[in-house]
Parts: sequence; C-alpha cells; structure tokens
Amino acid sequence: MKIFVWILLFLLVINVIAALITVFRKPRSISSVLAWMMTLIFLPGIGFIIYLFCGRPSPPPPPPPTH
Repeated sequence: MKIFVWILLFLLVINVIAALITVFRKPRSISSVLAWMMTLIFLPGIGFIIYLFCGRPSPPPPPPPTH
C-alpha cells in the first residue's frame, strides 16, 4: 500500500510540473494562467483534455491560394 501512495505522489508532482510548463509556455493574462493552473492541478486527467480542446489558441487560417 505504501508504494501505491508514492506512485500517486510522483504522478501528482509530474502533473504539476507539466501543467506549469504547458501554461507558462505562451504569454497570457494572469487570470487565464491562474484559471488553467487550477483546472490542471485539481482535475489532473480531465483538466489536461479540457486544455487540449479549449486552452490552446487555434492556428491561423492558411493564406488564400494565389494564381
């Protein structure tokens, strides 16, 4: 049982580090950073999936073709 607790603690630390790297990679407003950090820390698995769909900026549309 003790090894299980250590594994969960290790995964939580890795999640927090990954959340910090992910959120601070691009410049954002302070409120946005805090909201995403709380989401990623308090909802570890689901929060990351939510971030993938909603938190990243959409890529710019491709330029129109020129002939």
